[in-house]
Amino acid sequence: MDPEVFQSSIDHIARELLTAITANAEEIRFSYWQIGWKSQERVELRVDGEWLPMRLRIDSDSVMDLRDASASPETGAWFAAKIVVDGEGNITTDFDYDIQPQFTILPILQHDIEVE
Repeated sequence: MDPEVFQSSIDHIARELLTAITANAEEIRFSYWQIGWKSQERVELRVDGEWLPMRLRIDSDSVMDLRDASASPETGAWFAAKIVVDGEGNITTDFDYDIQPQFTILPILQHDIEVE
């Protein structure tokens, strides 16, 4: 794990999210899933306690840097990541190294699992 690249990647993604948060939103959440070469992402705003989808493309280089920087020989790379930023810029993160994602768009093949 490279802590410096890890933190700078989170900070970069959080800045992108913070610039897109609307005045009526409590938080903005970036969710990302990857296994092998397949990935899926979603950005949502929380307004009045409800998560609403939002169109926002996050810089893929930052996401790949984050995933690479957080991988280790013991745990490998995570399958899912969530980064949440509130209106004040506070950041929370969650990484799942154990549960393989269930994509809503692309099927997962045995080859994808073997690449991981």
